[in-house]
Amino acid sequence: MSSKRQVVVLVAAASCASFLCLFGTDLQDAPVEPLPAASVPKPPSETARARSPSLTTIVRHETGPNSQPSAAADLEGHPHPITPEHERIQRELQLIQQLNDALDLRDAPHLRVLIADYAREYPDDPNAMRAGYERVADCIEEPGERTREAGRDYYERERASTLRRYVRRICLE
Repeated sequence: MSSKRQVVVLVAAASCASFLCLFGTDLQDAPVEPLPAASVPKPPSETARARSPSLTTIVRHETGPNSQPSAAADLEGHPHPITPEHERIQRELQLIQQLNDALDLRDAPHLRVLIADYAREYPDDPNAMRAGYERVADCIEEPGERTREAGRDYYERERASTLRRYVRRICLE
């Protein structure tokens, strides 16, 4: 009997709360007052815009007669100069895209040429990309138990590789 009473009390309380939320406040009918004119921001004037520096303006603080500009920006004002490291990363990404294109076309001879280029330009290969592309090229050229096992070994060993899905599709399925 007491559990029925608790349910009734809870339903009544929820009903009252709903009723108060819908009809109990006068905020729905309260007039909206506009902001005072002094608090509305004004657009900058043309002279203020002309005096303010643009985002690409460089402010150099020279401390002496032989001081050099900061390394943060180059002399032309570019905030993010292209460095040799940027160029190296860009070349690697382009080469990986070419490898992926050859992989999509299942063009093993072209894939081998690109793998050789990748190995020559990026001998450190921290992500084992060369090995993954080689496994896929092997599976395209000579499908069989030997290449399937090599693909399975790569698939199980290189858990973080972006090539795992290709190894699975081409070598293991």
